[in-house]
Amino acid sequence: MITGTIRRVGYYPDCIPKLIIRINKGEPHRLDNSLNGRVPIRMEINGSIYEAGLRSTPGMVYLMVCTDLHDLEGRPARLSELLLEQGLCANQKVSLQLNADRNTLTLLDGRGIM
Repeated sequence: MITGTIRRVGYYPDCIPKLIIRINKGEPHRLDNSLNGRVPIRMEINGSIYEAGLRSTPGMVYLMVCTDLHDLEGRPARLSELLLEQGLCANQKVSLQLNADRNTLTLLDGRGIM
């Protein structure tokens, strides 16, 4: 299990908070800590799969799930809206699981963790 923290990094023009999920590089997980830019990863939220991006640089102490997603039919989605639909908001911790082939992160708990 991976613990992530939802962070607000600004606002969209329609005033919805722009949210990311930060994952500490120091936490034990099987994600690539040596990223230098964005790499594709799938994200499962509430049973739906999205094409997402995982971003970091060597100087950053965390990895982040990027704000922009696409469903499997190519339609855009916002990570913010998906998290808000689950009752999640900035500064909450969430549980994530990386599947065995290391290409899909699943949001395990839509209520967040304390």
